[in-house]
Amino acid sequence: MRELMDIYRKSAGLQDEERIKAGKQAVGISVDEVWIINVVANSPASQGVRVVKNNLGNVPERMWNSAVSDNPMIAHPETYFFK
Repeated sequence: MRELMDIYRKSAGLQDEERIKAGKQAVGISVDEVWIINVVANSPASQGVRVVKNNLGNVPERMWNSAVSDNPMIAHPETYFFK
């Protein structure tokens, strides 16, 4: 985390090419370290990932995603049905 924060602080004064390089390095560190395992908050569903069983009908192909729509009610689950 300290290395990541150092990269963040130093990147503010860099030229575009070096800043992009530092950003990629920071993302790589974040991915490798996996500081959190999302179980409740920030689940894949809140990031736009939807998993639907094949025998469930009337589920929208696409849904808009934002912080205020982090529950399934925007898709009207009361209209889902089993095929």
